[in-house]
Amino acid sequence: MAWRRALAQDVVIGGTICGSGDLGAQLILSEASKKEVESSVDVRRFVAMGTYGATAAVPYHLWYVFLARRFPTATYLKTALECLVVLPLFEIPAVVLWTGFFGRNQTLGAAVAQLRADFWTAWGYGLAVWGPASVAIFARVPYRWHVTSFYSIGALWDFGISYIAFDRSEAAHVKSDHAAATEFAEKRIS
Repeated sequence: MAWRRALAQDVVIGGTICGSGDLGAQLILSEASKKEVESSVDVRRFVAMGTYGATAAVPYHLWYVFLARRFPTATYLKTALECLVVLPLFEIPAVVLWTGFFGRNQTLGAAVAQLRADFWTAWGYGLAVWGPASVAIFARVPYRWHVTSFYSIGALWDFGISYIAFDRSEAAHVKSDHAAATEFAEKRIS
């Protein structure tokens, strides 16, 4: 019963922090930040990031329990697994594809193209955030609080990954199918 409560807590914390990180990115980095707050917040994007955080908390909860049981004192091994396995093979693809589908309304092809365009930037940023954070958390934080601690540091990650996924210049982004179709139609009409 205690594991269910711990998992539920991680889900709530994960959704709240991911949503908050995205909201911060929207309010601080958005060109529309000079307008009223209500008109500058992309609710679909906010919900996509929040639901991603809540959903991803489940595999992360299980992952950190596994690491704590299998490698209780191996701080650097756990950090290497976090940065060289989880980050490039789970976190980056999952967040970019999730936000592509739910935040940008992209097709699978467009979301995969988005992942290809943003992967190296996201991984470099992820290594800068998660390398030092993983060492500190695995060395000093009791394993029960690993998900909560990672999600707390994750507010910084979510701010940056939200920026990478949504706010970078149009030249760096793959446009959604709808936007590309609209642009094509406008060129054909004129």
